[in-house]
Amino acid sequence: MWKIALAATCGFLVGLVAFAVGREVIFAFRLRASGDVIGDAISAVGSLGWIDTTLVTGLAAVTAAALSIRAVKDQIKASDSAVQRQIEHGVLVEKNRRDAKRAAARATLPIYLSVICDYAETNGRSLYGLVRQCIDWTLPRNVSLPEFPEIPFEAATALRELVELSDVSERVFLGSLLGEMQVQSSRLRGLTRDRSSGTVVQHNLESYLADSVEIYARASELFDFGRDPNAKIPDGLSENAIGTGLHVMGVWDDEISTRVRRQIVRSSAHKRGQQ
Repeated sequence: MWKIALAATCGFLVGLVAFAVGREVIFAFRLRASGDVIGDAISAVGSLGWIDTTLVTGLAAVTAAALSIRAVKDQIKASDSAVQRQIEHGVLVEKNRRDAKRAAARATLPIYLSVICDYAETNGRSLYGLVRQCIDWTLPRNVSLPEFPEIPFEAATALRELVELSDVSERVFLGSLLGEMQVQSSRLRGLTRDRSSGTVVQHNLESYLADSVEIYARASELFDFGRDPNAKIPDGLSENAIGTGLHVMGVWDDEISTRVRRQIVRSSAHKRGQQ
């Protein structure tokens, strides 16, 4: 780019000089005899007397234009650099803000996980009590349904914020926990309607119990992630976490425990298949 500009400038200067010289030669031959013109030209070359006001003005204009162009380019370059620095600073500020919010959400996570575990345990114990009262795979009409707690709103909100601040790979496990809580809440509301309009079957109660165990297991798997800055979110449920959930809810019956485990494993596999 600079080479082209330099060549154009040099060409312009040469042309300007040629124009000035040519004009003087033409005027000289029109006004005077050829011999006198040639003699005076030879004398003028030695003293540079041919340089007139037009040439000086042209050279000054070209020099000023070249300096102006360079100044404008320097200003544009400086402006671009300032804008780039501002953009980079904004990106850094946003990254620091996001990192700080993520660290805060991660530090308070164990508190909300405890609330979620309590919620799951309460529902699980109530549901297991209903399962044990079933006769011929149905819940007798004279058995009253307990009052199930609502989803802990603050805990769900904290999980949602952590999902927003997490990497794609981390969102899967966190999103599954939130989704399972929503599903169980909907099913438990439906259980009350089923009770008032028809028969409650043991299979459905065991499915709802499996929901509670899975919620507890997923929440318990996240405690290390909240407490240890170097820990990572697991990519699935462990047998130990499921067993702990069953133990906490007092599910000692081997047949029921086996069916609940089977449902949880099948549900987890289905969720991984949808990812």
